[in-house]
Amino acid sequence: MRTRRLLAGSLAAAALTATACSGSDASLPDGAQLVDDAAAATAEIDSTHFALQVNGDIQGLMIQSLDGDLTADGDAEGSGTLTQAGQLVEIDFVLVDDTLHIKGPTGGYQQLPERW
Repeated sequence: MRTRRLLAGSLAAAALTATACSGSDASLPDGAQLVDDAAAATAEIDSTHFALQVNGDIQGLMIQSLDGDLTADGDAEGSGTLTQAGQLVEIDFVLVDDTLHIKGPTGGYQQLPERW
């Protein structure tokens, strides 16, 4: 359910951005209806590929980029780059049953605590 909300929200944001950038003077669509419509349109999606790129510095955010696959059940796997002790580190990650495992440049996968 959380994944569907994420997908619906992403689609709604994209639709809203496209509407806002179109240069028309038309009023914006109702946000709640847009999210409901997006959720209905994506209800049959089993998985999706995602890519996230952070440009600039955001205080408290270690992630610089992520690329992976996400299932409707909320499981995900992929790779990414994050800042650790001022250095860029490439990682692989697996998220299963709300448990996140990360593999850095050396060693195997390590389970992260729920609140990291």
